[in-house]
Amino acid sequence: MSLENRLKWFVSAGLILNMVGFLAPAAVLPQILDDWQLSEKSGGLLTGALFGGYALSSPFLSALTDRIDAKRIMLVALIASSSAGYGIAYMADGLWTAVAFRVIAGFGLAGYYMPGLKLIADLLEGDQRMRTAAVYPSMFALGGAGPFFVASMLDVPADWRWIFVISGHAALIAFVMVAVFVPASPAKPANARVKFHTALGRALRNRGVRAYSMAAAGHISEIFSFRSWIIASMVFGVSLPMNQGFAEWNLPIVAALSTVITVPASVMFARLSMVGDRRKVVTFIALCSASVAVIMAFAIHGSFFAFCLLLMIYGITTFGDTATLSGGVVMHADADSRGAALAVFSLCGFGGGMLGPIVIGLVIEGFGGRHAPDAWTAAYLGLACFALIPALTMGLYSRHLGKS
Repeated sequence: MSLENRLKWFVSAGLILNMVGFLAPAAVLPQILDDWQLSEKSGGLLTGALFGGYALSSPFLSALTDRIDAKRIMLVALIASSSAGYGIAYMADGLWTAVAFRVIAGFGLAGYYMPGLKLIADLLEGDQRMRTAAVYPSMFALGGAGPFFVASMLDVPADWRWIFVISGHAALIAFVMVAVFVPASPAKPANARVKFHTALGRALRNRGVRAYSMAAAGHISEIFSFRSWIIASMVFGVSLPMNQGFAEWNLPIVAALSTVITVPASVMFARLSMVGDRRKVVTFIALCSASVAVIMAFAIHGSFFAFCLLLMIYGITTFGDTATLSGGVVMHADADSRGAALAVFSLCGFGGGMLGPIVIGLVIEGFGGRHAPDAWTAAYLGLACFALIPALTMGLYSRHLGKS
């Protein structure tokens, strides 16, 4: 197997396995809220805690890849992800212990996702790098579907903790696979290494890095706010009198399908941005996503079947520019500060990912709670606002980005 294929498939497979626990609370959120008697605000905190851990650790871990082997960081991260899964399954007894383990899970994701992209960028050149850098971030969407597939196979009301047990097992499998099949990044001579503050300064002065990082803040806020509350919104839709016939539907499967369907779209848009105007691709996807979110804000009160069709479309638009944005950062970053550039990108993106679910939780609570119709209209209008941020950012930096 060629080096390109080894990196493309084994690093991607490790990411998917590492992410089984990523959205696990979202997949069983109604059951957790009922079991622990939590408010919607607390639910947003629980789902957003991982992104807090990610945002706090990612700048350090991503920048560290400019100095040490990214593979070593990835392996430590997989151990952290496994520990977080087992911790919630066997030790968490309420909101704050679960939040602590979710912060650890954020470290586990931060130490794998961007270091994995850095490893690919270090080992490949030219078209091979861009092809693989388009596929790998798109696997993030597939990894996001994992918890929902697992939840669909469980007797969730009674056994919601099992999803965390399985996530711990999956991360250990990924550890073995990465250790055996993924090569290490090439060693840098000590005199060629750039100090962290120097690399970070270069990344922050780079207008391309700043533009795509700001866009990622809105993009990831939208994605993970939507994913955090998707099951709860579907539970509301099914509860309406006109939708009683859908009560037996497996809602986690619907949520998983709305994620899986995004993978080919994300790769397609990333490839399009390689030959066209990346800025226009991002803007187009963002405007489409905002439009669909507005439609869903009112469609949630109608036919559940129609709402599910919109979920599939919205899944495509929310994840559509994931690879396009991360590819833009890789392309604009200087070679000797690429890790720092990815650190800035991660801090902005996953900082938004931490705040987004909490904001939407506050909106839902403020408009009457998850059983109130107005709450879900307000929530999806809030998602539309997040979706517009990448389009506004691309417009703000249009003079500096050109077609790159």
